[in-house]
Amino acid sequence: MSTLKNFPIAVVGVLLLIGDLSQVFAESTPTKPVISTQIGEITGNDVYVRSGPSRNYYPVCKLNAGQRVRIVAKKQDWLEILPAPQTFSLISKQYVDTIDNRLGTVNGNNVRVRAGSNIPEWAKERYCIQTQLDRGAAVKIVGQLDENFLKIEPPAGVVQYIHIDFVQIVPDALIDLERQTSKPADTSTTNPRPEQIPQSPTEGVGATDTESADQTVKTNDVSSLESVEVKTPARERLIALDEQAKSEIKKPLLERDFVPLILEYKKVNKSAGDEFDKLYAQTRIQQIEYMERILESVRKINKITKDAEEARRAHLSERARMRTVEPSVPGGFDAQGELRISAAFAVESGPKRFRLIDPSSEKARTIAYVEITPGSSVRGEDFVGRYIGVRASEKRLLTGGVNPIPIYVAAELVSLEREKSDE
Repeated sequence: MSTLKNFPIAVVGVLLLIGDLSQVFAESTPTKPVISTQIGEITGNDVYVRSGPSRNYYPVCKLNAGQRVRIVAKKQDWLEILPAPQTFSLISKQYVDTIDNRLGTVNGNNVRVRAGSNIPEWAKERYCIQTQLDRGAAVKIVGQLDENFLKIEPPAGVVQYIHIDFVQIVPDALIDLERQTSKPADTSTTNPRPEQIPQSPTEGVGATDTESADQTVKTNDVSSLESVEVKTPARERLIALDEQAKSEIKKPLLERDFVPLILEYKKVNKSAGDEFDKLYAQTRIQQIEYMERILESVRKINKITKDAEEARRAHLSERARMRTVEPSVPGGFDAQGELRISAAFAVESGPKRFRLIDPSSEKARTIAYVEITPGSSVRGEDFVGRYIGVRASEKRLLTGGVNPIPIYVAAELVSLEREKSDE
């Protein structure tokens, strides 16, 4: 603090301001993200993270509102995420050599790594294959499931899945505001200048360490308003408001409300007689207003998405209600349901598979796959979106990496819903 005594109280106050702001908010302007993945925040409680992009896959853990995940990709209604904390993978014990039961080395090729579950009722499931490892690959052992399988940290490239309905994307700009980007600096060699006072959320505050020392001041070693020797009523109020701001930031994204805080900071700015107090309040107002604008955009997008989803579900419900089965259509079908495109099996060559779903359920659950063999006269594309009956020439089970699901090789598809008349 001895270096700061040579500066006027207003400049000292500004240094304290910059350091304190860096502890609560980060750089206000969107910068290049530190990570290449998007951040998503969980919007409900007891939300399943699953081993694959379908409810046919078993869950590996549960997450609650406010927890965050890193999103890698989107697959229809599912988000592909990096493994959630405390989750693990499974590997056959016979294919791992270990000395201390903490680090292991794979001793075979194409050794399957499976998704493990820390939910008791799903702990024995292991049909989902996440990746394969070859001889020499290192694994970190975190436990043992039984006499046959070891629990290991998910290897690189392993992903998990969560339904998009329960995740809110967090904008990069908001992540930047929350991230602490400043590092402590040696104030004895940094010469602050009055023009370094931040005038807006895009100047000075939380600058990255790629900027030179004469462009920004990093003073985390004097990062609290409480360090100011001169106390004023306004300053005491600012300290209390900063604590409220920190508490608000800890809330789940859609539960935050910065409007009351902005009003309180404005009251301090209006009533304060000290130059530093006014400057501090003004800068904080700019930052929190910027954050509130981002949150308002998130709320609007969230509402539009929710309204669109409700409209879609209402349409499907109405269509299911109006569906009438033709009495003249003969029975004897092997399966019935609504035919949907299957992104997983939309291949250019070889057998093509469609999803057969139960439209009466709120969530479209795949009850079977309908396979069209090459050269078949059956055109599945003509029946997509219709409630159909399937007569099959062959039936088998899809096993291996997914929960067993029946596959019907279509010999005939018949529409079981009444054609709409042109009115």
